[in-house]
Amino acid sequence: MTGVTQPIAGVVYPPRETLQRYVEAGALTDETWVAALQRSFKENGARIAVDGPEGALTYAQLDGLTDRAGAALLASGLRPLDRVVFQLGNSKELLIAFIGCLKAGLIPICTLAAHREQEIGYLARHAKARGHLVQGDDKFDLVGFGQEMQRSVPSLDVLISARGPARADVPRLEDLLEQELRSKAIARLQDVPRDPFQAALFQLSGGTTGVPKLIPRFQNEYLHTMREVARYLDYRRDDVMFMPLPMIHNASMACAWGPTLLQGGTFVVVPQITEQAIVQVLKQCKPTWIGAGVKQAVLKLKAAMDAAQVEPGRVRGVWTINAAKYTREVLDLPGCHTFGMSEGFLMFTRDSDSREAREETVGKPMSGLDEVRLLKPGTEMDVAPGEIGELAVRGPSVIHGYFDAEERNRQAFTRDGFYRSGDLMSARVIDGAKYYAFEGRIKDVIDRGGEKVNCEEIELALGEAQGIAEAALVGMPDPGLGERICAFVTLRPGCSPSEVGVPSFARFLEKRGFAKFKWPERVEVLSAMPTTKFGKIDKAELRRLASTPALSGVHHTARPTWKLRETVEFYRDRLGLKLVHAISAKGWGPEGHPDFLHFFFDSGDGSTIAFFYYIGAAQPEYLVHRPQWDCDSVHTAWKVRSEEELLRWKRFLEGAGVAVDMHIRHEIVESIYFRDPNGYLIEIGRATRATSVLDHRDAELTLAAAMEAETEARSGGQTFTSIETVWQRKARLHEELKA
Repeated sequence: MTGVTQPIAGVVYPPRETLQRYVEAGALTDETWVAALQRSFKENGARIAVDGPEGALTYAQLDGLTDRAGAALLASGLRPLDRVVFQLGNSKELLIAFIGCLKAGLIPICTLAAHREQEIGYLARHAKARGHLVQGDDKFDLVGFGQEMQRSVPSLDVLISARGPARADVPRLEDLLEQELRSKAIARLQDVPRDPFQAALFQLSGGTTGVPKLIPRFQNEYLHTMREVARYLDYRRDDVMFMPLPMIHNASMACAWGPTLLQGGTFVVVPQITEQAIVQVLKQCKPTWIGAGVKQAVLKLKAAMDAAQVEPGRVRGVWTINAAKYTREVLDLPGCHTFGMSEGFLMFTRDSDSREAREETVGKPMSGLDEVRLLKPGTEMDVAPGEIGELAVRGPSVIHGYFDAEERNRQAFTRDGFYRSGDLMSARVIDGAKYYAFEGRIKDVIDRGGEKVNCEEIELALGEAQGIAEAALVGMPDPGLGERICAFVTLRPGCSPSEVGVPSFARFLEKRGFAKFKWPERVEVLSAMPTTKFGKIDKAELRRLASTPALSGVHHTARPTWKLRETVEFYRDRLGLKLVHAISAKGWGPEGHPDFLHFFFDSGDGSTIAFFYYIGAAQPEYLVHRPQWDCDSVHTAWKVRSEEELLRWKRFLEGAGVAVDMHIRHEIVESIYFRDPNGYLIEIGRATRATSVLDHRDAELTLAAAMEAETEARSGGQTFTSIETVWQRKARLHEELKA
């Protein structure tokens, strides 16, 4: 019978007529993924299934271990169709537990070891998960975390750890395997139902609203995907696949270890991805295929290949998201591009494609049954040939709905059942075939090295942080990861820009239980968010701002001194600044450059004040500092965070015998001024208020007026001499803007 026999509430199954069409076309069969794996295990028993720094497993050994794992999971109280949260990093134990789940008829939920209570709590409750598998040797105490989750999620009955030491009251996978006899395990698994149309696992979406959505992937359709990947890329029985990205990801499962094990090849497992580990893999395992994913992985691969002296001819292909050209030019290896989504659609380029197709597109659909449309965003109208549109897909492996997400499902599909991806594509014909080029996204999601970060989820959280009025996240370009996370914020009254930043947001989000890869890596404070004409935050403008280089403050100021002892004793001994670094060097650069010392004092918050002492050189007259307006305009200004701290410095300096020349409150800063032994002016100030949009506009008008006046005076061979000229022009510019 075509169709599922025991439906799970919340799972959206394809209509029977749709399934029948794909069955008749030969895409979907009555074989389950787990049955196909078991057949491969039997046919390839003596061959190496898994290899890597922690040793190898044959197919026969993997078959036996996964039998015992499946039986042990059932013995723990789990039952077929129960959902099991996976929080295991790349390891043989992950593979053993995962395939054990499939043999036991359990449904893995493919979360990450990096996820925390925000994600795990929601997903476990939403799916009514009964099991939780955690990694016992992670830097973070996942075993303790699992115990906390058991207390907060009523359905989580079973907690099992893998790797690491045994913990009281938490069974270890390794110990359970030792206790389970193979013969009894096989008997226990014999009665597990096998339904090719049933959900095999839940993958995670990138998420467009809130936390990630659960994506049911089905036994025979996932098997179809893997077989299509193997066919399209010509995976062979003697292939060795190395993919360092998370094995729990759809990309690794559907495109790397899944099809490799079905073909009888070898999959390389590396728990800790270091250059040394990659070198070991390249020398020991000799991969023929490398699933590098993002360019950053390709960069690491280059260094390791140089160290390992790998023969390029051994590697048949390297597939990446965006680095095929780099792979060819720098690694001298055949590179291909891939595009995919956990929702079930994949495209690849391959070696037989032209260089233009391989390096400038993400390929074409693998299956002849996949249907692709490019839609005008927000409509169901196809774009004209050559135009950019939203990718919408339908096919044997494309989902028909997220798990228990009725509202999201109404938004995610067209009326005729095409899944709206949120990705922008253009189509081009190359050598008579249609290929697709990735052009961006309309979804508010950041793709950080393959990890999808939902902007709204983090924006809502940051909006509750102390002092934050509004937060908006965008991706900023990164050559390795593709994108990193930039947060733009506006502040509540009374909050200083110095109180917010990457460290404070990291602490806040960690306490809230968000995975580390979701934490902002750059924070910019704005007086107001840019908005569209409809009043919404203008993320296009924020992306433009994020794409420009950012400064993170002052590292150091530097000046010459001809008073070495006096300068050191003043800053180190009288002001109490720590001497943190000194360079001693022979003269370099221009002829006659003297030998010198270059030394640095810590001035707080990562900044330093530095001096050059030129050995044996007389002080030029033009560098003698005079306490007058032109010399003093060049000075160092340090910041403190409060009026109390400023007054403490004033009392401290006066107590140390340092004359405080001035204490002035300007429009936006209050400062004290004093001099060092060289006569250099030093300022310590505090912000009295944050700048606003009015300040920014006023500054633009003032400088525009001044530059006009300067240009006009220069054209007449003169200089302008009065600020009133600036004010008059500024008034005129202001009136022009009003008009």
